[in-house]
Amino acid sequence: MALASHTDPLTILVRYATGFFPLYDPWNRFYWERLAVRAVLSVDAPTRAVARRMARRSRGRFALRRTHDIPRVIALLRDEAVKPHTWVRAEVVALYRALHNVGLLSTIEAYDAHTGDLAGALLGLVLPGTFIAETMFSLVPDASKICLCALLEDAAAAGHHLIDVQTPHHLDAEGLPRDLFGGTPHPCIRLGERHLPIAHFLRLFRAAWQATFPGTVADWLAVAKGFAIAARADAAALAAIPPSHRRAAWPM
Repeated sequence: MALASHTDPLTILVRYATGFFPLYDPWNRFYWERLAVRAVLSVDAPTRAVARRMARRSRGRFALRRTHDIPRVIALLRDEAVKPHTWVRAEVVALYRALHNVGLLSTIEAYDAHTGDLAGALLGLVLPGTFIAETMFSLVPDASKICLCALLEDAAAAGHHLIDVQTPHHLDAEGLPRDLFGGTPHPCIRLGERHLPIAHFLRLFRAAWQATFPGTVADWLAVAKGFAIAARADAAALAAIPPSHRRAAWPM
């Protein structure tokens, strides 16, 4: 795939909006995947209640920041020492940077409450009605879990309907059941991860988009660019945008 497809925001958005996500094959070749089954978290009261219980034991250990240091989060995600066999490689880094430049990439970052050091983070993409949770890491136990739990509250506050977590977490990279050896299931499994046929997922995704933003992918990109430019040039310019527009176009 040409490098331009990794750096053109509209091409990237169209891929995500039609159910694809970036991946590498066993030969380390980049491609866009769309599995027959999609894993999602419901943004509803029962799931949020589970998230609050999961986060309770970590209360006071971490301070959370939103979209504070994306370059460092990306650098740690591509670090094999942090994420062995990471799939955040050159092409994925290029598309993440392209999305960041137009204000569409988001992170929830957990910092050690005592030292102030970055302890973990979750990185994803904001789209109308859906948050696409791409990947996360922990330098300290429970740090990424607390970010995932916080994401549910953020998504609910933004009026999101779904959190797309892409690949089922009860399977390994070859699609075989994970052997936990008595270990704790992945946080997404504990949060009631659902596995939907891709056609069902796309219907829900499109309905969430239409309920949140009355426009096309290109329209959404134009709005995101406008918000990113305003935020970087002058915080007052962003504040001057009518609240109704901010809620409709940029809810998180």
